[in-house]
Amino acid sequence: MDRSLEHLVRETAVHRSVYLDPDIFACELERIFGSTWIYVAHESEIPEAGDFKRATIGANPVIVVRGVDREVHVVFNRCAHRAVTVCQAQAGHTSFFRCAYHGWTYDLSGKLTGAPFPKAYDDSFDRTLFGLRPVARVESYRGFVFACLDANVCGLREWLAGAAEYIDAFTDSSPSGSIVARSGSQRYWYKGNWKLQVEGSVDGYHPYVLHKTFFDMQTRRSGQRSDMYSREDTASFVAGLGNGHAVVDSRPEFAKSNVFLERMRMSPGGPELIADLERQYGADQARELVGRVGGNGFNIVIFPNLVLIQAQIRVIQPIAVDRTEVQIWPVTLDGVPARLNQMRLRAHELFFGPAGFGSPDDLEAFNRTQAGLAASPVEWMDFSRGTNRERREGERVTGEVTDETHQRDIYRTWQRLMAGIPNHALAAT
Repeated sequence: MDRSLEHLVRETAVHRSVYLDPDIFACELERIFGSTWIYVAHESEIPEAGDFKRATIGANPVIVVRGVDREVHVVFNRCAHRAVTVCQAQAGHTSFFRCAYHGWTYDLSGKLTGAPFPKAYDDSFDRTLFGLRPVARVESYRGFVFACLDANVCGLREWLAGAAEYIDAFTDSSPSGSIVARSGSQRYWYKGNWKLQVEGSVDGYHPYVLHKTFFDMQTRRSGQRSDMYSREDTASFVAGLGNGHAVVDSRPEFAKSNVFLERMRMSPGGPELIADLERQYGADQARELVGRVGGNGFNIVIFPNLVLIQAQIRVIQPIAVDRTEVQIWPVTLDGVPARLNQMRLRAHELFFGPAGFGSPDDLEAFNRTQAGLAASPVEWMDFSRGTNRERREGERVTGEVTDETHQRDIYRTWQRLMAGIPNHALAAT
């Protein structure tokens, strides 16, 4: 496997088996999802002791719970007796977890507190060895909670590398520096490999083609033509951020065109709200406030499973080599008028919602890609776009917004992790 993997990623191409081979998929679960920092929750989802949510690290079911000590614990969702999952709800509040099979009960930290008919066990039974097993490492950055199965993993901040500044920007869009991911979520599946969503989340080449219907409709309804996604001569760029993290950064163009303001004008109640804000704050300050609430103007992948896009947290969960689950949490901001947060949610739904204009387009593209990969005479996926115009800016190599510079960087990290280079050694380089 190691010898064959080394030849599957070229500088400008990826072999189709990377998306199709079940053995490669199994290796990814072990060497990528089993050895790197995986996003599992945002702290705002579990603000109080007893709040919990379920998550998955590769193929491992886990529970993320805030304990009575106010700390965030991540434990395997597996009874220590006979492996039954002890938590079925997606999220909620509890004071304990209990196995429905034999009744073993655990406290919020995972400690075994009771088992029916205990006389069947003699004094050699050490219940401290039969708690819900904790995940090896748990760390948080700006409220984003990551866990890792490998106790020898590097520190989270080291792993985040250049992605940390974008997490900062995403969080600091709130005047209080605090975001909230408690407005519900949406979940969808597609018939394709998980890496298609990784690539697609930071693909600046497709929007005006794949989502042209939306932009045309936006032009008709708002009366203003947005050419942000229809040309290359913009201030937008793409870049690899280290350790497989990648970004499409359109902040200058996003601020200039104020995409959110355009979408507000299209939404019921939007024009009236804009007028109210202008009366209250003045036109310039209202525009700045609306721009802040509208999102950050960048798409970032924090490899391998976290995506931040405008006003959402997106999590990628591999299910099988050709099946992927994606869950999206729209994020609201502390310190802004409630009506603006409501409009932020409506704008999110307009494009990214289950009946929106964007997500269905993307899923259809992923489904068609997986189907097209079955054409065996064509072995390679091309990632050569922009190799003739890459530029180094400090420690980063950047490209134009439609280039594949950053996607090539994703696969360099993929290749090194799959070759068995440990996370701490990868981060150090």
